[in-house]
Amino acid sequence: MVSGQAAHFESLRRMVTETGWECELRRADDLPLALARVAGGGVKLVLLDLSDWRNNPARLDSVLRLPCAAPGLPFAIWSDGDDASLPAIATQTGAVGCVTNGNSLPELTRILSLVFGDRKPSAAEAAGIPETRAAAATLIAVMGLKGGIGASTVAMNVAAALAAGDKVVLAEMRPVFGSLQSHFHTGRMVRGFSNRRTTDIAGAAKSVLWPAPTVAGLRVLFGPQTPEDCGEMDARQARGWLQALAAEADFVVLDLPFSLSLANVGMIGASHHLVLVIEPTAACLRLARLTLESIRNWDEAPPAIGTVVVRRTSDGAPVPLPEIEAELGVPVLKTIPPAAEQCLRAERTHVPVIQCDPDSLVADSFHRLARHFKPLN
Repeated sequence: MVSGQAAHFESLRRMVTETGWECELRRADDLPLALARVAGGGVKLVLLDLSDWRNNPARLDSVLRLPCAAPGLPFAIWSDGDDASLPAIATQTGAVGCVTNGNSLPELTRILSLVFGDRKPSAAEAAGIPETRAAAATLIAVMGLKGGIGASTVAMNVAAALAAGDKVVLAEMRPVFGSLQSHFHTGRMVRGFSNRRTTDIAGAAKSVLWPAPTVAGLRVLFGPQTPEDCGEMDARQARGWLQALAAEADFVVLDLPFSLSLANVGMIGASHHLVLVIEPTAACLRLARLTLESIRNWDEAPPAIGTVVVRRTSDGAPVPLPEIEAELGVPVLKTIPPAAEQCLRAERTHVPVIQCDPDSLVADSFHRLARHFKPLN
């Protein structure tokens, strides 16, 4: 869906659920971003949100530009109101349909049937098992381009900043032991994420979420705590955990290892945002470029990708930010300044940096970074 309105996207999500179709839904704020996603493959239908076209006539340009930029790709027009002129515009431009407030569900069902063919029951439906759907949560995947770069620190502080107004889960989704348990210093043995297969992922997720005592609204899913819990998981299992976690929060912040494993591919592909944590060095920039080239070739890729540049020292000659953006083709969301003393103090006091030194420049950077992410509801 090409729309600048998250509320319209949520209306689409609810309607698709009512039709009974199983579709992966993604939103792009504008047509250039949508076309970049189309170029990555896997897109079968584009819905153009023209709800505000009378106040912004330039929105109609997207109806004419899309068929030229992506010939053969089915597209439809969407409006959250009853606009009598839009069906005619849809017919003139070759759209496969027009979903408006007055005909929404029947028309969307017709369009999906036209594009995808007759709907087939899911495996659960065929077996007579009712499916549970996760509550809408914004999924943010944070992945460092190498070990020790500070990705866990970024994930933890973004999660803590978001928890100021929303329910947040910080999930350490790793095949081996992680650092979050040591940082929060729970003082007792806690249960963590297990890579062993389980038939009740939703129940397992609820039982292992740890409420952070110093950060209201934040719960943590720690990584494996025993050797028996370590190991790779497949993409289906990873998606099961994401669905279970999304039902528990408004935001799920994933602390991921640097890997293109099946599990990471599944979790990154299902996320609304991917944050690549890098250092401003030529070597790290090369790793980021190769990683992004891989992700853009996936059938599923997150609709929003950006980088966070961590400057661990003030020495040297870092690669300039414009050069980083030009090389990678994604925006730099924020630069995190050198903060060795603040990070050490936060580790000793077992709280995020934004609590330990709330007035510091690094704390302000984390708060500004968190403002890039919005709840779906």
